Amino acid sequence: MTMEALIDPDKIALAADWVELAAMLSSRRTSSKADLVRSLSVLEEPEHELVNLIIISAEETSEPMEEEILQSKSELWASDVREELGTRIANLGEAYPFEMVDTGATWRLVYQVQPDRHDHLFYSCCLLITGRRHSLIRHEIPEMDKVLQVIAYLVAARIVQGTAYWFGYPRPDETGKMLSAVKELLVRIGFKSADPVAPIWSVGTEKDEGIDIVAWRNFGDCLPSRLIVYGQVASGKNWMDKPVDQHVSVFRAWLGDYGQQYYVPAMFIPWQQYVYVEPTRDRSFRQRVVDLSMRNERTLGLTVDRGRIAELATRTTFTGNDDEAEWIRYLVTWRSKVQATLTE
Repeated sequence: MTMEALIDPDKIALAADWVELAAMLSSRRTSSKADLVRSLSVLEEPEHELVNLIIISAEETSEPMEEEILQSKSELWASDVREELGTRIANLGEAYPFEMVDTGATWRLVYQVQPDRHDHLFYSCCLLITGRRHSLIRHEIPEMDKVLQVIAYLVAARIVQGTAYWFGYPRPDETGKMLSAVKELLVRIGFKSADPVAPIWSVGTEKDEGIDIVAWRNFGDCLPSRLIVYGQVASGKNWMDKPVDQHVSVFRAWLGDYGQQYYVPAMFIPWQQYVYVEPTRDRSFRQRVVDLSMRNERTLGLTVDRGRIAELATRTTFTGNDDEAEWIRYLVTWRSKVQATLTE
């Protein structure tokens, strides 16, 4: 299997991702608690930080560590990972492309993806991106940024039960210049006679001014104000430092009088928004998840992570994007190629 051992067991969400990926990429489409624990014990370098979880050397203690104590540590950690997987199952239900088989003494996760479900497709594509970005998968994966942009474009329309526009450059409608894309966006929103003017500072080479997705829902009268989302799509590890709010004031200058004052800021990411969370002495993992999500709301707005992406794909098939079928075929092909490469 083309997967790496875990390098940071304190990040429970990432360990749960490892279990999902191991099932997804296994020939038997299954991974187990034993596989998870074994992923830590395969490391050979004694200085590696993971060794302390399973193997405590003689230099660190004057007494030999009893096997049952070591086992207890790994059991407790595996229990935390199992709880996180259980939370995903409870939150997503049928939208979760895995099934848990738990016998009490042990458990295993089974990859049960259904090819006709968009939620399973989006979740598994995002999982592959997560695996590569966070070094769970050792091989390069092509077109990850584009894949996430496609997914964000499709689910953004479902957030508002309306229409979305792929604004991030390069755009599939081939509107190369910023002003052309702005005019196209305004026409699609409903301003048929809009004639936007570039801001005085424009040099003519601007691409998207940091806005990747615009989604909106018009009312029957097509008048302002409408429900509108401005979104940033982030598949890199520095996503928490890229709030869309920092770009919106400049972007609205391009819209002129057509720019709506109030909007929903959104961040689209392929992993769980609490991927970096670690438990502390006084706060459990789940408490820390809640803490961080409150911070994310204040800094990023609506954080649309992998779980929420799958949920949005499940809630409704309504979308104002008439090219959805084309992009779904693209995602199916991409996932198949990546899986084939990683399981060779």
